[in-house]
Amino acid sequence: MTDVLFIATKRPPLGLFTDSLVKFRDRGAKVYLAGTFNTTAVAEELTLAELDGVHQLPRNLNKRSSAMRRKAKKSPAGMRVWMQSQRDRWLRQQARTAHVLVALDPGAVYTVWRLAQYNTTAEAHFGLAPALRAVDRIAGGTVRSATLPPVAAVAQDVRRSISGLPAAVMRTATARPVMRSTVGARLWRSAVTVPGMPGTVRASASRYVAEGMEEAGRISGAAIALSAAASKIPDPA
Repeated sequence: MTDVLFIATKRPPLGLFTDSLVKFRDRGAKVYLAGTFNTTAVAEELTLAELDGVHQLPRNLNKRSSAMRRKAKKSPAGMRVWMQSQRDRWLRQQARTAHVLVALDPGAVYTVWRLAQYNTTAEAHFGLAPALRAVDRIAGGTVRSATLPPVAAVAQDVRRSISGLPAAVMRTATARPVMRSTVGARLWRSAVTVPGMPGTVRASASRYVAEGMEEAGRISGAAIALSAAASKIPDPA
């Protein structure tokens, strides 16, 4: 049995989604949906889709600290979705056991990418067709692949967020599981060299990145990140 977890930040085209789910079930897959959109408003349609589980993710940060809410306002949409959802117990439990993680829209890509760093055996994909092919591959016992957007696309979302993130979030975003991933290490190494970042922010971000890389055993990567960031920080007058 293959478990597929779909993540959506807006209501998917329910007709197409329902028809596609038939193909997943025909292949013996169990299908789950977690969304930050208002799932209650389309509860009847989702019931007809015969999902094995539907979960409403937090739609805002109202229950979080005022500092977190202020920081979220400065972050791009993809990062805000992760900040809203990362503590959700149902999501984390389903993501840990899923075989395929699927972003149904661009806003869900960063969250799926982050979840995939904690479940390294799962395939991570963007869209229904790649996810269905993944189910076929898993059934055939072939090697995993991924069709999330390229590193540069995810990195652009993260780069814009660095200056607005509190220390606790930065430590989570640069933690050892993320840095063990080649994608994660490359993303953060490029993020600390983005043009236009204030020197103090660049220095702080590069420190977190280096610490995460060292904990992940990427000693040379930590040195490269610090050196690259330092080359972008002007000497004080």
